[in-house]
Amino acid sequence: MGAGDTLKRHAFLMPAALPLGKLPEQNLFATKDFSYPKFFMEQTGVDPERQCDQLNQPLQARHAVYEADTEKHLSRFNALEKARETLSGAHEALERLFDPGAWGSFGATLPSEAEGCVEIHSSGPAQSFDLQVHRVVQPSFLETTAFAASSRFAPLGLPAGTLSIAGCDLPVDTSTSLATLQDAFDAHVELKEKGINPIILRVDERTEGESTFKLSVALPFGEKTLAITDDQDGAIVKALGLEQTEAEEEGAHTPNTALFSINGVQMERPSNDISDVLPGVRLVLKKPTSGEHASHIDIKPRTELVRTFLMGFAQTVVAYQQVLKDDGELGDKAIFDRYPFVEQVMQDFSLFLARHQSAKTKTFCGLKEMAGITVLDPDAFDREAENFTVLEACFFGEASEDRPNAGAFKGLLDTLKAKVDRLEEEKEKEAEAMRALQKKATKLQEDIDKKKERMHTQHARLQQRAMEGEILQKLQEGLIDRLFNKDKSGRGK
Repeated sequence: MGAGDTLKRHAFLMPAALPLGKLPEQNLFATKDFSYPKFFMEQTGVDPERQCDQLNQPLQARHAVYEADTEKHLSRFNALEKARETLSGAHEALERLFDPGAWGSFGATLPSEAEGCVEIHSSGPAQSFDLQVHRVVQPSFLETTAFAASSRFAPLGLPAGTLSIAGCDLPVDTSTSLATLQDAFDAHVELKEKGINPIILRVDERTEGESTFKLSVALPFGEKTLAITDDQDGAIVKALGLEQTEAEEEGAHTPNTALFSINGVQMERPSNDISDVLPGVRLVLKKPTSGEHASHIDIKPRTELVRTFLMGFAQTVVAYQQVLKDDGELGDKAIFDRYPFVEQVMQDFSLFLARHQSAKTKTFCGLKEMAGITVLDPDAFDREAENFTVLEACFFGEASEDRPNAGAFKGLLDTLKAKVDRLEEEKEKEAEAMRALQKKATKLQEDIDKKKERMHTQHARLQQRAMEGEILQKLQEGLIDRLFNKDKSGRGK
């Protein structure tokens, strides 16, 4: 057997190929490994079965010790991993609560009569006011006359000249189409910046190869008309149907602004998007409010996101407590006795989940109350606006006489991170112990295989000697027969 064959036989024993907690399979001595020649067996009195038992018993005992130790370390490893995974989840859940964005969200409570009339966006602070929307800015449009054509690219037959819209010149001639005009509008950055955007509309169904098309132009928000002239005494404007009537000119002087009242104070703005009236509040007016009376608006902190994070954190705390309770299912019932810091985490939770008092209002709150660990009552969470503010202070800022609990939970976050890292270190120690046992078991099997190789080599040599002895014996017998048993011719038989 060559070196390559030996490597093939031992390849599966390499530690890297074994999963953690798994030992190489034992390949002990068998009777076939004692294939000595018959004469050797008779001369030495070797009993293969007895010889196997004598060799295998100590090997099996050592392997059994390795297996027991591996099982013990694997049990600890699994328990530590379960605790680490759960505690890491608690750390991540608590870390989300240190995002100022989770606490800095505010929302407005609208009465039914104001819904659909206004959108309110707020970044705080909490406040209340009465709002009434009297008028909103309406969008305005100009449109050309309807042109019957085969497509929007068909020439309109306009007089040659220059069309001027809001101070921007657009050259036209007899080949100009609606599509050409639209492209000319789009080419002027000034018109785009003013909010003047044209689109081509097909206003009827196609019949006999022709349809009716119009060019519709959206005017800047709040404006009702545009300055439109040409250098052909109004011929181009008239051909397009863009001349203004007296009624339109009079309508252009009608106010197209937003009119609203806050706490009885009437105000006017050129846009429906208003963010300069109340601090941290943006109003987007949609339509006038119904009724003669103003609608009462309340802006309060949005607690849904914080409550969700708190509930997630509370659930991980309960899950961690369950891991400690069920450690018997992970192996040894007292498996965490070796790691006192694992149990210590629950005391850390108890310390930081304690109620904190507001220095100003003397009210109490804590994660236990706010997250509903004892009583899952989301509605109660929303009712405790003062508690929400007190709890927020526990996450941010520096402690002071007025805010004795400011930043209190930062210590818990750091503690959890340290415990997660410690669990990872202890888990790695158990893994290293299992890898060491794998190496020992692998070395034990390698020694067995090497001894088998030496036995097979010795067997082969003895077999060769036996074969050589048989050949020599036959040669001797033949020579004797030739010397002492001759036929009548004088030749040996």
